[in-house]
Amino acid sequence: MFNSKIKLELETSRAENAMFRQVLDSLKSEMLHLTLTSSGIVEEVNPWFEKETGLSAKNIVGQNFKSLVPSRSRSSNHYQQMCEAIDAHRHWSGAVEIENDKVYWIRVILQPVFDVHGHCISIDIFGNNLTRTIETSRENENMISPTKPLRTNPY
Repeated sequence: MFNSKIKLELETSRAENAMFRQVLDSLKSEMLHLTLTSSGIVEEVNPWFEKETGLSAKNIVGQNFKSLVPSRSRSSNHYQQMCEAIDAHRHWSGAVEIENDKVYWIRVILQPVFDVHGHCISIDIFGNNLTRTIETSRENENMISPTKPLRTNPY
C-alpha cells in the first residue's frame, strides 16, 4: 500500500517532468535563447540567437548579459528594470537593444530558475527578434509623415 503510493507519485512526477521538458525543448528550438548564471553571465546561446544577431557563442559566453546592451541605452528606465530583475532574480519581460555590427531589438522573457531550496541556479532568456518589425514601422512612418507641414484652411 505505502510502496504503491510512492510509485504512483514518482510516476506522476516523471510524467510531469517529461511534459515540462518537451515544452522547454520546443521553446529552445523555436525561439532565441540564452542561459545566464544567477549573476547574469552568459553560459549558453542557441543557434537561433547566433543567427539572428550575428553574435557567436564563443564571443559572448562568459560576458555579462548587461554588457551586450549598447552604452547609449544603459541610462533608460527599461534597461534599469531589466538589470534589477537579473540582480533580484525576478521574472521580467520587455525589449532589449543589442548591438553587433548593427542594432537588434529583441523582445525577451527573463525567467529565473530556482532549485528546491529557493536558490536561483540560472536565468533563462527567451526572445523574438523585433528588428525587422521596428525597421519596417519606422520606414512606414517616414512614408506617411509629410515632409512639409500641411496648410490649414484659413476660412
